Amino acid sequence: MTPPKGGQGRADGIRRAGRYIYSYAGELAGVNTPEAVMAFTPAAQAIWDKVPEETRAKLLDSGFCTRCLATRHFDLVEGELRNNELALIGKCGTCGARVVRLIQLN
Repeated sequence: MTPPKGGQGRADGIRRAGRYIYSYAGELAGVNTPEAVMAFTPAAQAIWDKVPEETRAKLLDSGFCTRCLATRHFDLVEGELRNNELALIGKCGTCGARVVRLIQLN
């Protein structure tokens, strides 16, 4: 295989983009689904598992995108606890920008 033009990337045709490793054909290389690389801290995962499915769908449909300047659906990538809040971090379904949804824990 020939190296990519412009001197970027690796000679084996794999390039890294964020947390995912993409091949030049566009599919994930070595990972079956994006969920396989979703990163939750153990404490955040325990809290997220207790949330009912219909509530999860509502939460994922109400993330504010700072690029679109609107409330958008976002694809969940990771989750963590921040100052007694569950932080859901993902990508905007419209433009792909990073979206963070904070949920207060009582």
